[in-house]
Amino acid sequence: MPRPKGTPKTGGRRAGTPNRVTRAARQRILDDVDPIGFLARVARGEAIETGAVDESGKPVMWVPTPEQRLAANFKLLDKAVPNARDAAPDGDDPDGDGTATPLTHESALKLLK
Repeated sequence: MPRPKGTPKTGGRRAGTPNRVTRAARQRILDDVDPIGFLARVARGEAIETGAVDESGKPVMWVPTPEQRLAANFKLLDKAVPNARDAAPDGDDPDGDGTATPLTHESALKLLK
C-alpha cells in the first residue's frame, strides 16, 4: 500500500545533501586542480601552460584575452561577494533618477572597447 500524499518524509538524506561520490569528486577537484587559483591567474592575465609542447620542446603558453580576464574577474567576484554586481558604484546613475545601473558582463565589455 503506497503512502498517502502529503505524508512527511521519514527517512533518507536531507534534500540538497550530495551523495558520497559527488562529495569525493568535488574534494578531488579542489585538491588537485585549484579552480580558484586558476581563475585568479586568468584574471591577472598570467601566461598559463597548456600541457602541450611546440616543435622545439618548449611548453605552449596561453595568455587570456581582456574578455576572458573580465569574465574570470566577474566569476571570482560572484563567488567572493554574491550579488555585488547588483549594486553599482557611487555616482553610477546615468539617468539621474536615483537608481543605479547594475554592472553586467556585456556593459563591462563595452567599456573596454
